[in-house]
Amino acid sequence: QFQNAYTYHTRGAALFIEEDNFLIHVFLNEAERLLKEPEKMRAMRDSARAFYIEGSAARIAGDILSLA
Repeated sequence: QFQNAYTYHTRGAALFIEEDNFLIHVFLNEAERLLKEPEKMRAMRDSARAFYIEGSAARIAGDILSLA
């Protein structure tokens, strides 16, 4: 989970709050800041879309089922 979150963060697709700093006021401040920056949210959305690989869920499911 950490590596996935950090990768999304470094590619501009997510905010990253370390577990030790994940306090409600920190989260709410970050969420409020994002809501005030629609262009940043659009950029994050576009960056997250770049991670999408068509058919990946079916491929992963197939790999898992083949192990059973």
